[in-house]
Amino acid sequence: MKEQQDYLMFLLANPEFVRWVKHPDKRLDIYWNNWIEGHPEATKDIMKAKAIVLAFKEQKVVPLPGKKEVLLQKIVTSDRYLARRTQMSKPNSLSQWDRTSQWNKVAAILFAVLVCSGLYQFATYTPVTKVNADTPPPVWITKTTSPGEKLMVKLPDGSTIWLNSASQLRFPESFDSLLREVEVAGEAYFEVIPDPNRPMRVCSGELTTHVLGTSFTITTEDELRQRVSLISGKVRIESRLSDKDVMLNAGEQLTYNQRTGMHQVSRFEAAEVLAWKEGILLFRDATFGDVVSALERWYGVQMQVKGSPSREWKLSGSFKNQDLDLVLQRMAYMESFDYTINHKKVSLQFNTQEP
Repeated sequence: MKEQQDYLMFLLANPEFVRWVKHPDKRLDIYWNNWIEGHPEATKDIMKAKAIVLAFKEQKVVPLPGKKEVLLQKIVTSDRYLARRTQMSKPNSLSQWDRTSQWNKVAAILFAVLVCSGLYQFATYTPVTKVNADTPPPVWITKTTSPGEKLMVKLPDGSTIWLNSASQLRFPESFDSLLREVEVAGEAYFEVIPDPNRPMRVCSGELTTHVLGTSFTITTEDELRQRVSLISGKVRIESRLSDKDVMLNAGEQLTYNQRTGMHQVSRFEAAEVLAWKEGILLFRDATFGDVVSALERWYGVQMQVKGSPSREWKLSGSFKNQDLDLVLQRMAYMESFDYTINHKKVSLQFNTQEP
């Protein structure tokens, strides 16, 4: 908006604003609250526009285009009749009180004309709202990666998402004018194009992450744990199990337990979080179960284990673009086990006999 006086007509002519005032929902609240924050000079016009929409919402009969002229004619005719009666009963000039009364009537006439004109002009926008309400729902696209596969996806707005193995991304074929919404399961890295008028909302399990323009990763470690790691910018995270939102700054990571609804915010190393994107299989004090799950997901294999480790694993190491055989060789040397690889099936054999 270039000029402040244009805000009122812009809002009244905007079907999404009318729908927000009449039937508010969470999505519309997010968009219009962000719009209001970005246009503080329009506060008075927003209040006026809301009042007009609510008044029109309660109006049961909208005057037809010719009604305002009929109403005005009745007021003028009645006023002339009263004026003649006054002159007959009081031939002298009008008193100060009479002159004040006449001005009040003129003001009433002008007010009636303005109200009728405003209601008629506003009514002409109603068909636009109805047409928008009948718009078919957007077509959603699903991208899925199998174990051992990674994928880069471009969103309709130009944002880029990298999917790790065994992950899924859903997004609309085209974003609407209010919001950019996507859904993710597994692990993904986001580079979001800034758009103050259309924030992005990323749904992942019980969490919803709100962003404008930033980079971050979302990881579903298992059915209970989720992580949001913010590389740059700022995000707001909400949970279905909590009334309190969490704000993250760059370098902060939220770990969330979906069973309890509890979360913890901590610092993290970006290089470790993004290692998978660079082709690095990274372990930091990983348990045996964590290692097996990671190998299955990274290489797309099925692990069969015979026996069990003689001690608790706390494996640390990194393997960049290395094949499975070489990775298992190094692990077998450190943790003492035998292995065989048969296509997509891997067998691990631990010697459980005491020396």
